[in-house]
Amino acid sequence: MCHSALIVSNNQLERRIVSKCLKENIKKLEEIKEAVTLEEALELLETFSPELIVQDMSNLSQSVFQVVTKARKKYSNLIVIITSATNESDVLATVLKAGANGYLLKPYSPESLLKIVQEAIIKKDKNSDEENADLREKIKNHMIESFRCHKYKKSINIAKEYIDSFFDYEDNETMQFTKTFEFLEILSQIEQEYGNAFHPVNRNKCEDRYSAYLEAEEYIQRIHNLLDKEYIYRDDMNKALNYIDINMKKGISLEDVADYINVSTCYFSKLFKKSTGTNFISYVTEGRIEMAKEMLNYTQMPVVNIAYELSYTETNYFSKAFKKYMGMSPTEYRQQCVAEHKKH
Repeated sequence: MCHSALIVSNNQLERRIVSKCLKENIKKLEEIKEAVTLEEALELLETFSPELIVQDMSNLSQSVFQVVTKARKKYSNLIVIITSATNESDVLATVLKAGANGYLLKPYSPESLLKIVQEAIIKKDKNSDEENADLREKIKNHMIESFRCHKYKKSINIAKEYIDSFFDYEDNETMQFTKTFEFLEILSQIEQEYGNAFHPVNRNKCEDRYSAYLEAEEYIQRIHNLLDKEYIYRDDMNKALNYIDINMKKGISLEDVADYINVSTCYFSKLFKKSTGTNFISYVTEGRIEMAKEMLNYTQMPVVNIAYELSYTETNYFSKAFKKYMGMSPTEYRQQCVAEHKKH
């Protein structure tokens, strides 16, 4: 597949022929831009990320390197086709140095251009499929490894890191959706392999970051609960922390956790402080504030609803806790996030 292309040539007729050929024959090609000079091409690449570049050497091989180098920073699987009126030995040196996928000597026919472009796309898609399969397997193994550690929070954090990478490093919204959906499919597959019923991925939960977080949490919690039935805890704290992290939003109390691991509240309070270096209330408050930050940053949920989601009985109490932890109110934090998003 190829969605975008850049044609670089100082010959207007060549640009028209190449553009017409690509538009009429390359499926899913949505956008074609043209540049006459090196400067125009470099300027276009500030805001445009082509998957295909057809560039005339114009007896200046250095321009090819500059354009290709800049374009590859945005799209590593870039397809590069070089055209030239020079002799074959001269253009071959440039092709090799630029890592181009092919070249055409002028005069060339639209058919020969189409053939070389289509062959490059097929090869790229094949390599991309193999790379994606390899990456999916690595991600799957990484998540399985986290489940074997049997630490719920660790699995959640790893999942969020993957989701963040899809949204932070992919400019294309379609790719954000695709990679997030594939990641959630991996979690669904792991859940099935562990013996749970099949839970298909809800596509509506892939379109924004916070929804993807929640969907991932549902899969991870089901997997964790399944494994927990047969897991033998070596110490009470790991069991307690998993219980706390899973139930963080539910207004969990010190007494709830102590009862869960069958110890007194006094003993558990001392054990918790000794094991974590902080007291129970501070740990839970910090965890809830971190959840609130995600909601403020990635959703339009009103502050009063966020407080309710985190089991705060009063919005004012939530706002005070947030300000004490963050040094600013929830509304101020959201405004700060909006300003940061606009910069990027």
